[in-house]
Amino acid sequence: MSKRLIYLILLSVALMWGTTYVGSKAVLHMVPPTVAAMIRWGFATLFLAPLYLVRKVEKPRGREWIMVALVGMLGVGLYQALFFGGLHYTTSSDATMILSVGNPGFTVLFTLLFFRQRLSQKQLIGFTIAFIGAILFFSTLQQTNHVDADRLIGIGFMILTACCGAWYAILAGRLMKRFDSLLISIICTFAGTLLLTLMALPELQSVNWKQLPWQFWLVEIFLGLFPSALANLLYFKAIELVGASLAISVNYLVPIISLWLSSLLLNDTITLVQIMGSLIMIIGVWLIQQQTEEINNRKYKSG
Repeated sequence: MSKRLIYLILLSVALMWGTTYVGSKAVLHMVPPTVAAMIRWGFATLFLAPLYLVRKVEKPRGREWIMVALVGMLGVGLYQALFFGGLHYTTSSDATMILSVGNPGFTVLFTLLFFRQRLSQKQLIGFTIAFIGAILFFSTLQQTNHVDADRLIGIGFMILTACCGAWYAILAGRLMKRFDSLLISIICTFAGTLLLTLMALPELQSVNWKQLPWQFWLVEIFLGLFPSALANLLYFKAIELVGASLAISVNYLVPIISLWLSSLLLNDTITLVQIMGSLIMIIGVWLIQQQTEEINNRKYKSG
């Protein structure tokens, strides 16, 4: 496969993931957050089910299924419930920046805190830079739209979402050393969708299904097929072709695309100071990830 095609795949992944925030926000005024999440990931499950059936790789056995299912419920089910709940209260722009920085940032932080990895000087510099960027970004909230209790609740939800995403990355990463990475992603999607369905059950009767417009279903199908199913498949294929180092760089394009779409379609406002804070946070997280990868590579070679 040519490099041009690989780069096109990575750009497509960034574009699809970038639409997640705007698309998810658009359906939340029609149904409760848990219902919106359940429908989106229900469609993703339908799209991924045939792939699970035809994929001829080793599958979990016995208690291994419980572990994979619990990881999926955490990283897909609880993550998405918190994500949609947070979007219900705050803006798409807030969600974009918190998760774009929080997911990788908390992943490294939790790895350092709970898995006895020492913080290197470069990682400390990266965390410091990201923290300064976060202060800049959130210091201007009172100047953008308005800050009320709901928005602060939404921001809190998004921070918890990022924590879930970090633990999912850590735990799923360990499972993917034992099993096929794409298979683990699919099973986690199934388990997460089951949890979302259970969480949405009390809200289903409150939905006026007959009055939901066709645009609602179009957006939900789009979110299930493209950002949730196809983008993940292409992302894992890119990792297989060029490695995680290059593939993970797609994450730095997502906030740019999402912020632009939020401003264009949802009239979200973001100040110059917030843009500067966002860029500083991204630079900090990039430094952390680069140093973490160098450490892991040295451990791999020495092992």
